[in-house]
Amino acid sequence: MTVPAAALRPWLLRPGPATFGMMFATGAFGRALVMTLIPLEAYVLMGNERNASLMFMSVALVNLLLGFGVPALIHRFRRRRIYWACGIIAAMGPLFLAMNMAAMLPLGSLCREFAGTSLLIVQNLYIMDHIKRRDFVRSEPIRLMFQAIAWGIGPYAGIMLYNRVDPWAAYGVAMAASLAELLYFHLMGIRDMALVAPRAAKPRSPLRFIKRFAVQPRLRLAYAIAFSRSCWWVLLNVYGPIYMVKTGATPEQGGLVVTCGNLMLFSTMGVGWVARRIGTRLVIMGAFALSGCATLATAFAYPSPWAGFGFFVIGALGAVALDAVGGVVFLRAVRARERPEMTMVYVTFIQTSQFIPTAVFAILLTLFDFPVIFVATSALLFWAVWISRHVPRGM
Repeated sequence: MTVPAAALRPWLLRPGPATFGMMFATGAFGRALVMTLIPLEAYVLMGNERNASLMFMSVALVNLLLGFGVPALIHRFRRRRIYWACGIIAAMGPLFLAMNMAAMLPLGSLCREFAGTSLLIVQNLYIMDHIKRRDFVRSEPIRLMFQAIAWGIGPYAGIMLYNRVDPWAAYGVAMAASLAELLYFHLMGIRDMALVAPRAAKPRSPLRFIKRFAVQPRLRLAYAIAFSRSCWWVLLNVYGPIYMVKTGATPEQGGLVVTCGNLMLFSTMGVGWVARRIGTRLVIMGAFALSGCATLATAFAYPSPWAGFGFFVIGALGAVALDAVGGVVFLRAVRARERPEMTMVYVTFIQTSQFIPTAVFAILLTLFDFPVIFVATSALLFWAVWISRHVPRGM
């Protein structure tokens, strides 16, 4: 009897929830290091929060358009080649950001966003290959727990390295982390299944599988849940540091609010335990309600930096619960033969949640004061509570 090659590897190099979490977290740490630096640099270089919103809107729009080409690349090449290419693009982003120029800031930000989105597509495909459907509720919190280290430490560490060591220290470590993810990926030796090997046939038009996605109610629901929760993370990651600086805090304290929010990811194991006992549906509805209330309270707390800080952290607790179990709605609904195409459509929630809110915020900030963006976001989250009633009870 032939023993599979994967079984001969040390457990740290065998595909599974924990090892996927560690590998993905390595690259996420590189992207997290520059997470807070980008909005603060944009706020300074662009002049105000409105112009910074326009920059983020433009980057998100370009990223959205580029993302539609990812399934064709997966169709034409093996996944592992796409993974390598995107890892290299992720490593290039900090290099552009280190130039500290208004023209290079959008380019560096685009490299970070496009690489992160594309890697997420391939990562989801590998997860669906190696994790059984019935284990998704258990495996997703494990994977997110490992990423909590990256997203929790990274934002504040980036600011600290930038201010107290040297800007190149922050950007250099970010580049190294992206390359380390590729090394881990190589050592794990993940192979593409025959089902996803390159094919000679011409891939379908993106418009066809967007339509196919849209006619499936559960996929539409999964997208709405993911979009809404991602909008809140955009609010924290982009406008959280700006909120702190505008209300008199230091840039390092602006990085700290993002770090503390992301450290809530350590609660994912507990969220998974609760979801297995009371159901994913109730957890999703409660999490949206918690984040919505905290976000609305942030608007009334302005311009108090530390009251706002506290409400950001409370809101993050709800958003993390959504991260822990919200993706299960998609993973359980997508059909095996449509995974590459439907996953591509699904992960566009990242770009649309960056494009639509920043576009709306740019308009609102032209007419109203800064707290208006928190009122608008809370309205979205309360709408998400309502539609989450349709999550199947047995999920």
